Amino acid sequence: MDGTDVISLLQWVLRPVGILGVFYGCGFIIESAHQSLLGISQEHAPSAYLMCAGTFLLDVVVMLLKVIDDTPRWVAMVVLAGLAAGFAVTAISRPMLRGLRRHLTALPRRATDLCVRTNRRRRRAAVTLGGLVVLKLIYFDAPLIGFENLLFERVPTENHFLGYGGLIEDRAEAIWHDLVCAHTDKCDPGRDRDDYVRANRYRFLANVAVTIALVLAGAVLTRHPLARAARAAADGAEINLAIIATPLIIALLSVPYVYGKTLRSTHYRRTTVVQANDDELYGYLLSDGDWSVQLFVTHRMVHGEPTDEPAQIWQIPRAQIKAITLVSLDDILSARVIPQASAGG
Repeated sequence: MDGTDVISLLQWVLRPVGILGVFYGCGFIIESAHQSLLGISQEHAPSAYLMCAGTFLLDVVVMLLKVIDDTPRWVAMVVLAGLAAGFAVTAISRPMLRGLRRHLTALPRRATDLCVRTNRRRRRAAVTLGGLVVLKLIYFDAPLIGFENLLFERVPTENHFLGYGGLIEDRAEAIWHDLVCAHTDKCDPGRDRDDYVRANRYRFLANVAVTIALVLAGAVLTRHPLARAARAAADGAEINLAIIATPLIIALLSVPYVYGKTLRSTHYRRTTVVQANDDELYGYLLSDGDWSVQLFVTHRMVHGEPTDEPAQIWQIPRAQIKAITLVSLDDILSARVIPQASAGG
């Protein structure tokens, strides 16, 4: 086995590891954004992050299927025809571009002149691409930064986006309204919860579509056959690929972040815990470990009498638990934040 075979073997072995790493990172971002939204702190095993990423991909597929089901057939046919035409043009143009590259290679002086001009255009394209990524982050992602600690602040809705100013504040207000109304049936008369759930899904899919378009544009900008010819022929006229790759990576990372903030399930098991001293805790089960249970406690009974303690997270060792009863799977946001948030807005 020579060096080439060893490298090929390592690439074959490490490729799944790289895929698992991407899944792990995606799941970690989703869970971090979700915990920031609720104001909780949890630690998960790597398998939990991988499962979260798998659920994310499955949800994206389900959302696409629902959009297709809601879309008129003629629109779907036009989109499919456009995709087919794009693939056909790409398949036809690649041999033509390879032939053009060979032609340019055979004509060094003309090739150099053309490639230098191509690199200049690519510089402008790279700057334009970076600007589009910034606009994407401002329009889709930045408004969500203020959405955090919802289980504990219990404040009117506008407190979560005041002070942003301009476009970001307007977008934050619109996104917050849809997020709130997606968790309650008591929002706007004439519209039910499903309308707002659908609006959140469409907004997220639009974010995904824009991100994919930006990534494809970056891929064309850096991997296009003519661009590779330009890099090879024009000394000192290369584009630093990091300038292109960095904003695209940020755009990609923002997609699971948005999912964790707006679409990740907020359903937790309603639970009653009886402690060894017969105190009763009522709330939502956040995690169930081998040695302890994490519970978001909304009510506490001491000697049969309710207390006035604010809602808080309890980490209860199993040795101190006398009995635990799992009741139902409920939306923790609908039960905790939404009633006061709607009234406050």
